[in-house]
Amino acid sequence: MPECQLTLGQAAIYMAMAPKSNASAKAIWEAMKDVREGRTIPVPKHLRDGHYAGASRLEHGKGYQYPHDHGGGRKNGRMGCPGLLGRR
Repeated sequence: MPECQLTLGQAAIYMAMAPKSNASAKAIWEAMKDVREGRTIPVPKHLRDGHYAGASRLEHGKGYQYPHDHGGGRKNGRMGCPGLLGRR
């Protein structure tokens, strides 16, 4: 892989020197604990995949607003699941 040696080397050095945080690992572990303990909620219909036959009949994707269609690549309001608001 001589064509990518420098790029991979630079990426490895960057990652080794970057500030570290375990916040993402802790979030994943907390989510896995929630699933193991049965604390799950259904995905809201507007966030479900609407790109297959029958999705419109089930109202999957109905009301979804693509954030990049709004100014600055964001839309006002929350996209997440109401049952998870406030969780970190």
